[in-house]
Amino acid sequence: MAGLVKKYVLGNKRLIRSRCDGFAVEDNALVMKKTESGDHHVYLRGIDGAQEGMQWGHLSFRTTGGGDCALTVRAFASDNDCFLRRGVVVKTDDFLMDETVSDLVKEQFFEAAGGITVSGTRDVLLGALHGRRIWIWIEAIGQGELMLADLALYAPGDDFFRTFPEIYRADEDFFYRYLSVYSTMYNELQETIDHIDQYLDPDTASVAALHRFSSWLGLETEGVVTDEKTLRRVVKALPALFAVKGTKKAIEMTIALFVDDPFYVVERNLLTSRQIDGDMYGETPWDFTVLINRSPDEAMRAMLEYFISQVKPACANGKIIFFGSNSSLDFFTYLDFNGQVLENTPASLDSGGALTGMHYLQ
Repeated sequence: MAGLVKKYVLGNKRLIRSRCDGFAVEDNALVMKKTESGDHHVYLRGIDGAQEGMQWGHLSFRTTGGGDCALTVRAFASDNDCFLRRGVVVKTDDFLMDETVSDLVKEQFFEAAGGITVSGTRDVLLGALHGRRIWIWIEAIGQGELMLADLALYAPGDDFFRTFPEIYRADEDFFYRYLSVYSTMYNELQETIDHIDQYLDPDTASVAALHRFSSWLGLETEGVVTDEKTLRRVVKALPALFAVKGTKKAIEMTIALFVDDPFYVVERNLLTSRQIDGDMYGETPWDFTVLINRSPDEAMRAMLEYFISQVKPACANGKIIFFGSNSSLDFFTYLDFNGQVLENTPASLDSGGALTGMHYLQ
């Protein structure tokens, strides 16, 4: 049943071709920026349903702002894309786009064509309209900033309503309007199901869904990862990450998700007694230290500690140490933040001169 419903998205391509008085087209939406009181209009060119006598369904959109505006939608349908005006055949699109024709004349034309006029709703029922093409006129009267987004036109008419006997099918009847609410909900749900892959794919899912996915997979990211690109990378890596949870590999994979600089994970139990320097590498054989070759970053440290704690072995304690840009690192050694290892430089000996470990002959 739902597969027979056609959906026409009124995006940038259609809106730009329309006549907009007082509205601008931005990101597939209509934006009214004029703050002075007045009439603001959008005349959409005819939308072809490719079927003679088609019964139209409904027009839906989302509003933001509005201030002190009154919103009115007018629509009519016809199998013909032209009409006779003053003895001359005129294209309906040309007539509506013509700035020399007053809005009052166009309003009279919509009424003569058997159109409908609806105010104060974001879901306009069009079941009374039959025709291959439909024309829509949106009018906003008042002032304030108003945005109309997610404009969509559905056809044919209400599927639920058409399942009832003919005696109930009075388009202007309350029963039709009542059932259209459930039909709209059903069609929107069916559309969501038809595109379920987009909602579950880490590359296209919403940010809120990504946080939910990571929670399902065992990693809490809400309020911690705010960068959308990083969040998508984390969610895609979670299945492989939790397959090795509790190992050194999991710790390395977690760090690699956030750090592009070289890093080293040192396990205390693999060091000799000579290599252990105080509590730098922890206190127990299960402890480990992460050495990262970048300038100290406390925000990065806090985030890494948060995520590492969720994948490390339960009995292990970790420590993160950053090395500044002028520091150097060799075999399991650590340089304090207040110190610096100088680079070797060439030198020459004269009478009484001496070479230190920081100079060499060239």
